[in-house]
Amino acid sequence: MKILPWAALLILLPGALSGQQQSEVQYRDPAEMDAVQRQEVYRAQAEYQECMRRYVQDEVQDSAQPLELADLAMKACTSVLEQLHHSVIAQGYSPQVAMGFTQRISSRVARSVLADVLRVLAVRGDVPGAEAAPDTAAPGPVSPPAAGPQ
Repeated sequence: MKILPWAALLILLPGALSGQQQSEVQYRDPAEMDAVQRQEVYRAQAEYQECMRRYVQDEVQDSAQPLELADLAMKACTSVLEQLHHSVIAQGYSPQVAMGFTQRISSRVARSVLADVLRVLAVRGDVPGAEAAPDTAAPGPVSPPAAGPQ
């Protein structure tokens, strides 16, 4: 049986690689996060929320599409979350922990800002898909039902 050189390489390669020492990265446990590091996360959340609110406040007059407006605000303010992501990784936490922080903050703030946008549009009467509420006058006196044979 003739073994091709590349086939022999494929057979020997896994064994050769298993002998190499692979450095295993040790990440910090999120429970080890001290008060200063937590304050940085809270500060980033407040900064992201303020950025989103400013963007929405400036643009809500020009848009009646709340989801589009929230999406544009998230894109405009993404640099705040990227900075937090890199900072958390630089402090020795895993990329998954950093992603968890940024996703949670993004979702929480987006829901809050979207609710604000919907409130503003509802006050303006511009909620897409909603029909205008009919003008209702205060009802006048109501007569009691007529008493009939029982």
